[in-house]
This record gives sequence, structure tokens and C-alpha cells, in this order.
Amino acid sequence: MKKNLIIAGIIIACAYVFPTLSMLILAMCIMGLGIFKGYEPLLLIPIGFGAFLANIEDGGMSSHSFDASCVSLDEHGTKTSLEDGAVIYTDKSGNIVWKKTDDSSKDLTPALKVSYKDKGVYFQKIGSSLPFRVSGVTEDDGTLLVDHTQFMLGEDRFLLEIHKGLLANLYGSLLKSGIIPPLIFMGVGAMTDFGPLMRNVGLAFYGAAAQIGIFIVFIMALVSGCFTMEEAASLGIIGGADGPTAVFLTTKLAPDLLGPIAVAAYSYMALVPVIIPWVVNRLTTPEERKIHMRNQDKAAGDSVVKISPKAKIAFPIFVVLICGYFVPSSTVLVGMLMFGNLLKECNNSSVVERLCGAAKGPLINILTIILGLTVGGTMEASSFLEERTLMIIGGGLFAFGVSIAGGILGAKAYNNFASSRGWKLTNPLIGATGLSAVPMASRVANEIALKEDPTNNIIHYCMASNVAGVIGSAVAAGYFLSQLG
Repeated sequence: MKKNLIIAGIIIACAYVFPTLSMLILAMCIMGLGIFKGYEPLLLIPIGFGAFLANIEDGGMSSHSFDASCVSLDEHGTKTSLEDGAVIYTDKSGNIVWKKTDDSSKDLTPALKVSYKDKGVYFQKIGSSLPFRVSGVTEDDGTLLVDHTQFMLGEDRFLLEIHKGLLANLYGSLLKSGIIPPLIFMGVGAMTDFGPLMRNVGLAFYGAAAQIGIFIVFIMALVSGCFTMEEAASLGIIGGADGPTAVFLTTKLAPDLLGPIAVAAYSYMALVPVIIPWVVNRLTTPEERKIHMRNQDKAAGDSVVKISPKAKIAFPIFVVLICGYFVPSSTVLVGMLMFGNLLKECNNSSVVERLCGAAKGPLINILTIILGLTVGGTMEASSFLEERTLMIIGGGLFAFGVSIAGGILGAKAYNNFASSRGWKLTNPLIGATGLSAVPMASRVANEIALKEDPTNNIIHYCMASNVAGVIGSAVAAGYFLSQLG
């Protein structure tokens, strides 16, 4: 233990002394997990490579990097580059001087400082007041954000030109705008069968119970004082075990934390085969894991419910209406998820078959590549290597574990209630699948059940809880967005 702590201390020290090199090594490790270990390769490989590109010095491949220049619109058309940290001066007459020279430094007064941030170019006031008028900008706490292509400094009109790199353009237009995650949800819906949930609607309770990790970690992050409410919500949503949902909410509420939150979310999704058994073994007994679901159904006189094609078509419409009524902000994610599922269930013509095939094939693959590269592009050493990153990694793991435990404890609580009334029992492994990690969580839980009893195949029951968790995490994200967005 002591040796491991020493090694961890050395790694952290090296990260602060050699930040760029450390990030390049981390990027290669993330790629290695996907390539050699098979951990979520669809996401970890592009995320790792995006992080690798972002940390190539002067490569311009960060999702936040851009160059800006100001072009004077007078008859001379002079062009002045704006560098991060540059200072704009005025002379004794109040005229603007873009660059200070040695022979004139005594006669100049600093007025504005230029800085780059996520939204664009900012002019920070130096001093309490400006000797000239500034217009065409948005003012917030003394900071002037140039959000127009033209702006005025004094009597001079300027044109702002911003030149972004590849990942910065993709990040701004597709990810930060909130386009990619809902479209990925559409592809997920086109690949998801909600039949098990429709046959076992009661198992949706465990999909709801498993969301408890989201809210517990949200409260803990707030109490720690290290995160704002928006950042705490973005951290807590990791417990939903749904990468696109975590990315969507974080881009809306806490874009500065997108890199570590996305890496944590997808890494823990990849570790589902490790995390679920660890939690299950500590919260359940062998006897509980041997609860035979088919025998429980037979004893209760329950028969297999056949779901008609029309019912499957009506289901996504019904879910959108219910979720949209109670949590309107969840409509964007739940709506696209259900639209994809509607395409799947209406797959009775060549036209709809093409739409469904595009949603779950080429479209979702292309979007996954862009998502991974742009998320990785946010992992610059300057923003990623900070104390809060370690807190996000640890908090995300805790949220993940608590969500699994919430589903299991929900099943155990139901069994205590049901056993005294002679009702059928539920295998707690089904509760462990209330996460959104579809279908990996269901496969892992089913393997554990088969190991205890080779005849106890619970995959369909697990899928009911699992797909309910997908809807549950989207609703939780919508709730946070409605309250904090």
C-alpha cells in the first residue's frame, strides 16, 4: 500500500513538472485501453488520439484553440493580430495604440487586456473606466466579449476575424451546440429493443432506483465547496453510466469540465464487467443471486406476455408524451431515443429500413468518431491537470458504484416487502442493471446468475431494467437542465 502511494505521488509530481509530456503519455494510455484491452474502443481510441493531438505544441488541434485578428475598416485597412494576453494602450490624446513600442512607452496608458476564452475574444478593462467608447460587444462583470463581427473602439470601426482549427470548429458547431449527443441517442434507439421492458413494466422501478448515485454525488459535490451547482450536476450524471447524456449535460452546464467528465464516464462504462461484480458480491448473498426468475413467474401464474407490433409502435410515442409532460427538458434526449426506436419498429418498408439502417450504422459511427476526437481535444494539459480532475475521477467512480448499489438495494427492499405477502421475488442482479450501460450491464449480470445456477437465464429481465435506466438517466439530465440551464 505504501509503495503504491509513493508511485502515485511520483506520477502526480511528474504531471505537474512535465504537464505536456504527461498528457501525451496519458493519451497513449487511453488509446491503449481501447486497442489492447478492448475497453470501449469505439470511444476511448478517438478520445485518446484527440487528446494526443491537442497536446502537440503549436499544433492548433485543441477543441478550444483559435487565432484572432482585428482589421481596421478605415481607408488604410490595417490588420492587427490579437494575441492572448496582449494589452491595448492609449496615448495622451486618447487615441488607441495596439502595440507599445520602446520609444513611446512613457506616453502610453494601458486600457484593455486581450484574452481568449471558450466563447471568443474578451477585452478585460484595466482600471475603473475607459478613456474611449466601446460598442458592439457584450459586457459582463467588466469584461467585454466581442460577440459581433464588427465592433467600435473609440471612433474606429474594426472587423473581428476568428480562425479556428479543425477540432475547434467541430466542437463549436456539433458538440457545444448540443447536436451530436441527441443524434447518437437516435442511433441507440434504433438498436434498442424495448420489448423486455414492455413485458415487465414493474422492473422499470430498478432503472429509477439506480439513478440515486447521480443525486447523491451531486449533493456531495456541492457540500465539498469545490464545484458550482452546474459542475456538480455534470459530475453526478456520470452515475447514470450514459456517455452521450454526460457529454450533453456537461456541454450545456460546465463545458470546462467536458474532458475529465467524458473520460471518466466512458472509462467506467468500459469497466462495467469489473465494477458490477465487485458491488454485487458485497451486497448480495449466493442465495439471493440464485433466485430463479422463470420459476418465480411460474409460481405466481405469470405467463409470457406477447407484445404486438402496434404496441411497440405506440410505446415510443407514449414515452415521449409522459416524459415531455413531467420533465419537458428531457424531450431532446428522450425524443430522439424514441424516434430511433420508432424507426426500428416501423421497419416494414424499404424506405424505413434505409432510415433505420442509416441511424444505427453510418450516422452513429461518424458521430462517435467526431465526439471522441472533439472530447479528447478538450484535454489540454493546462486545463486537465488540476486537482478537480482527480475529484471528478473519484466522484464519478463513487457515483457509478452508488447507482449500482441503489438498484440492488431497491430489489432487496422489494423482496423484503414481497416475501411477507407471498408475492414473487426479484433477483437483485436485475437491480444492478438499472444503469444505462446497455447491453453490457445485462450481459454481466446474466453471467453472474448463470454461474450461480446454469439454468437461471435472466437476460430478458435485466434488459427491462437496463433500458429503463437509459430513459431514467435522460430524464435526470433533463431535470438538471431545466433547473440549472
